[in-house]
Amino acid sequence: SATPPPVPVPKVSTPTPVIASPTTLNNQPMKVPKRPGAMPPFALFSQEMRSKLQAEDPDIGFGDLGRKLGEMWHALKEEEKEDYRRRAREVADAKMKSWKETMSTMPAHKQLEMERQKRA
Repeated sequence: SATPPPVPVPKVSTPTPVIASPTTLNNQPMKVPKRPGAMPPFALFSQEMRSKLQAEDPDIGFGDLGRKLGEMWHALKEEEKEDYRRRAREVADAKMKSWKETMSTMPAHKQLEMERQKRA
């Protein structure tokens, strides 16, 4: 005789213990912000030009828009690109400064957690 199929057993989840940790004003757990990276000059150029191109041609597709931005970037003179490089460095430096200020106000155990994640 055939054996009946096994009856699925529902999984019972046990609640995860809540570990006391610092919270923000709205009682949410404090998250460790990611370390900001460098900002590519082309990214800054794209941010500024994307809305202009979309205003000129509202029906432009994502791929066509990216292609047009690339063509425009390559057509720029070296002095114009240098301006974007300088401004991108300024944006990246400002983000890094803000991140360092945020990290300095974080509890030590959160900073250690961040260091461990960086090494892994």
